[in-house]
Amino acid sequence: MLVLTYLLVSIISIPLVLSISSHTIKILIAGFAMFRVFEIVIYQANVLLFDEFRAKKAGKEYAIRGYRRIVILLLHNYFEIIFWFATQYIVFNNMFNFVVAESNVSMLGAIYTSFVVMTSFGFANISPLSVLAYSIVIGQAIIGLFMTLLSLARFISLIPSPQTMDDFEK
Repeated sequence: MLVLTYLLVSIISIPLVLSISSHTIKILIAGFAMFRVFEIVIYQANVLLFDEFRAKKAGKEYAIRGYRRIVILLLHNYFEIIFWFATQYIVFNNMFNFVVAESNVSMLGAIYTSFVVMTSFGFANISPLSVLAYSIVIGQAIIGLFMTLLSLARFISLIPSPQTMDDFEK
């Protein structure tokens, strides 16, 4: 239930930072967003790299609750990160030059920008104007690469291994 709550909060944070005028509250929301992204990345790295090792070290057999569950949670985390970074693009919109005709970033424009940066190293519709802005974009691109590789690894692990007829390979 907490997982869905975090996703809902990440989605709600986008129109919230567009509607509130207090810069302090916007910064607090941006800080929580970065904390949550950090938490997701650490959790996913822990699951990928250390859970199996810890189980074997403790003498237990490593098992997951279910393949569907782990893939759905991974995709959930992927989209939650996209929404949290969209919030960052709105909060720090004065540090970016958006190519769109509007003077301010819109909700869909921020989500689109976040999605493009997360899924590729291209960010043609924005130009970072400061070191912090470049850090946000580069951080999201690296996290996007990590999450994409993690997603591919999870999906590939679900593919059954074919049997071989070659005696040497058995």
